Amino acid sequence: MPEPINRRSCSDLDLFVLALIDCGISIREGLESATDLSPREINPVLRRLLEDGFVLLRKHAPRLRANQRSVKRGGRAYFNADYSPLPRLGVVDTPARRSNADYEITPEGLSHLKNDWRALISNGPSGDLNADLRVALLAFWVSGQRGLAVKFLNQAVSKIENTATDEDPNSLTSLPTLALWYRRLRIASAEALIRRNSAAASAMVEAFPKLRPTNGGLQN
Repeated sequence: MPEPINRRSCSDLDLFVLALIDCGISIREGLESATDLSPREINPVLRRLLEDGFVLLRKHAPRLRANQRSVKRGGRAYFNADYSPLPRLGVVDTPARRSNADYEITPEGLSHLKNDWRALISNGPSGDLNADLRVALLAFWVSGQRGLAVKFLNQAVSKIENTATDEDPNSLTSLPTLALWYRRLRIASAEALIRRNSAAASAMVEAFPKLRPTNGGLQN
């Protein structure tokens, strides 16, 4: 079951999507692919960015396939193949509409992107590897300070390694057998996850980009 999204996780995810839009990924499907998020996950992000004035939605007409053309019948536009109605132009677009709108960063969004990543660094790693990776990449992409980004990831490694289970398996012997099995297996699983996440975070540090592309950083 996915963990509930808190305000902090929304903040790093929103900023990361904003940076992707600034890089030129302007349609929702592209953002889904770049972030590996589902429509259900990406839609709230785009909605927040729109509501906060950090992006604009540029509408354009639906594209017809090469063997199609639109004709007028009874005051409405139809595909000539099956006479199914085209989407009406002028309808307010939402993130749920696909392939007929581009997202564009606003001056307010650019200012937000330039400045607000610093608060995420100052707050320290959250322990969520995906969120911490987004924060480190944002810091490097926006500021060019690789050392700062790697230091943040190393802090994430330390945070994971210092995580400990609160229970001692030897203190559970008074429990009924079924409950004892359950609690001991939970502890073993938690310890294995700590080792796995620590190794994953260390691998991120080792593989972190050495240099930004020559055209890297903010595009506006």
